[in-house]
Amino acid sequence: EELGLDVEQARPLIRFRHAYPDRLIDLDVWKVERFTGEPRGLEGQALDWVQASELDGSRLLPADRPIVTALTLGSLYAVTGPHADRAEFSRRLLHVIKRGAGLIQLRVPGAGADELAALAGIAVGQCHPAGVRLIINGDPDVVCPLALRCGADGIHVPARYRDKLTALTPDARCGLLGMSCHDAKEIAQAQQLGADYAVLGPVRSTASHPGEPGLGWERFATQIRHAAIPVFAIGGMAPDMLVQAWQQGAQGIAAIRALWD
Repeated sequence: EELGLDVEQARPLIRFRHAYPDRLIDLDVWKVERFTGEPRGLEGQALDWVQASELDGSRLLPADRPIVTALTLGSLYAVTGPHADRAEFSRRLLHVIKRGAGLIQLRVPGAGADELAALAGIAVGQCHPAGVRLIINGDPDVVCPLALRCGADGIHVPARYRDKLTALTPDARCGLLGMSCHDAKEIAQAQQLGADYAVLGPVRSTASHPGEPGLGWERFATQIRHAAIPVFAIGGMAPDMLVQAWQQGAQGIAAIRALWD
């Protein structure tokens, strides 16, 4: 009604509340995937077409920044899994990229510093030419310097390292910051610590945690209801669950086995 467009296909992108000094704004943002008409400012607005990657959050209102992040993160967040050697790691990573992951997390539990650096170099070399962003998982004291050295796009911090982020000043940031969360309280903490996105789960029971029930979609939706950052669903996820994840308010799905295998 403000742009003179007829929307033919759209889906939820992100919904959150932003508090200004004098008002509380509820932003319900949808991604328009197909429309007819020629955009024009029916209320005198200035218009400009730009790539999502070119949107500059610093020139937008504070409430717009989570929207820019949601537009650029993508919906498939792949986490690296087991591999026999670097050659197999490289093959599996290429497979994940071809499946359409827009964000890939390098997660190698127990890897030494040299091995993690070597795998990060391989991953950056394969991800960036394909337009995929690479995030390194681990202790921020270790992975933040590594991300800066190898040119990765950010870090992902497990819950056990959350307290270390209080010492991470804005000048010491190393790109995107993601955090693992288990409930709404931890998501709120992630926001306070400056996280750009969160991963919440497990939504469903997983092979790695047999016998442990997941949150379920209804509880997942409740936990992220007031999140002012994009939140991925993790735990028993598969690409065919994307539409359901969007309907529950998720940015998308994060997965190891469903994408890595």
